[in-house]
Amino acid sequence: MAMQLVDDTGFDPYDTGTPTDSWRQQPNSPVYCTELTLDALPAALDAVDRAKDVRVRNSLPERFAALVGAEYYGGAVQPCCRADDSGRQ
Repeated sequence: MAMQLVDDTGFDPYDTGTPTDSWRQQPNSPVYCTELTLDALPAALDAVDRAKDVRVRNSLPERFAALVGAEYYGGAVQPCCRADDSGRQ
């Protein structure tokens, strides 16, 4: 039913697996936010490296700090989205 709905809206449906396989379509993967053709999609999904994606994701706070300068973060990389002492985020 879902595949038919996607097809009816003018897109090419492709079954990428079960919900437990959805990590292959997350940020940093070769298929995330791309405009791959239906023919190119299987190879891109096969190229996903979960360990590499996790390493890249975990390195992002330090990489962002390097872009804006550590002084923006008070000299150290601070975790984002953590409430301060006042309870604000």
